[in-house]
Amino acid sequence: MSNYHPGVTGFEREISGPDDEWRMDRYCPACGQDTRFDMASYGSSFWGTCVTCDFYVEGDLTEWDGD
Repeated sequence: MSNYHPGVTGFEREISGPDDEWRMDRYCPACGQDTRFDMASYGSSFWGTCVTCDFYVEGDLTEWDGD
């Protein structure tokens, strides 16, 4: 028995949270320079936010080169 709505498993990233979280330096196109990003991943997806300007980036880890 679950308190979730039908079709919701509880394993969705919005419910269970990210698999991993880290900080990294990467180029921010909004700032025009290398800056720190707060990053997270779930399954094969990643997302992050520039700590300077809140620029948001997301993608697929299988296609990401780490920069």
